[in-house]
Amino acid sequence: MNSLPLLIVEDDCDLREVLTAQFIARGYDVYGGPSGFDIIKDVLARKPDLIVTDLGLSGSSGHDVIKLFQGRGLVAKVPIIVISAQDKAKVEAAAKRLDAVACLSKPFDPSQLLDLVHRHLADAPAACPTPTPSRP
Repeated sequence: MNSLPLLIVEDDCDLREVLTAQFIARGYDVYGGPSGFDIIKDVLARKPDLIVTDLGLSGSSGHDVIKLFQGRGLVAKVPIIVISAQDKAKVEAAAKRLDAVACLSKPFDPSQLLDLVHRHLADAPAACPTPTPSRP
């Protein structure tokens, strides 16, 4: 079971629900919303261990949302995966500016995203790692 919190920022409600259901079915702890501005309280309460964000959000951009989170120190060193229907070169450039670990152009096969998330969460330290008992 994967208990690391996964944040999905996607304004397409149907896609967000499908992705959320697929991650939950695989044991991930998922939360999210249509924009980062709508869920900032959730992020303050429960810092994500990985973020999946669309670039083209209603009323903002994924870039703005991540910069907001980063500016408040909420997602330092958190792996980011960018998804977007924009031109592939544009998506790759935006992902690079955000120091994203990966990007996918829409439409994509959900299994690709699942594989990316699994790989990058496996490599990421938990936001609140379990302390290792010290030996006398």
